[in-house]
Amino acid sequence: MGYSTSWIAVTLPQSAARSRFNVRTTGQRSDFAEFTLSDAVLPNGWYLIVANRCDWAEGQDLHQLSLGGELVTAFVEEHVMVSGASHWRDGKTVWDVEHNSELSSDHLSETGDLPHGYREIADDLIEQQKAVDDCDYIFDIPVMAARLLTGYRHDEDGPWTEREPFEILEPVRPWWRFW
Repeated sequence: MGYSTSWIAVTLPQSAARSRFNVRTTGQRSDFAEFTLSDAVLPNGWYLIVANRCDWAEGQDLHQLSLGGELVTAFVEEHVMVSGASHWRDGKTVWDVEHNSELSSDHLSETGDLPHGYREIADDLIEQQKAVDDCDYIFDIPVMAARLLTGYRHDEDGPWTEREPFEILEPVRPWWRFW
């Protein structure tokens, strides 16, 4: 087993973000983002929506969703060790990072103005990768880049100050158009 997930965090109020994403709450809450779609407001104010599909975030209109604010995406597919993250501001890409172990064990694509602290994290994980054969440390680089801005990482307990921080969501329009 492994994670296959994607998420988007935006600097919009929860109600505005839900409207832009065209989702509504089911009234159910959870400690984990383990449902088809769920959301939470991070302690630092970012609104987070998580999908249990690695390709969900890339299928969204990131240009439109980031207008008037900032947006961070991340996705992981641990079954094939592919991960990525991006940062958008007011409709434009700020940076993008991706690792695809199917291309090579040291594959890392980086573009744009990467966040403060990124280079140190990336260099450290690249050095760890060089020292070990059987572990993919570079996979964590995009995930850590997204965490630098939002404070969220899919496989950590998180910065939650409340119990059951996630609300389970459903699309406003029928599911066959949502995916």
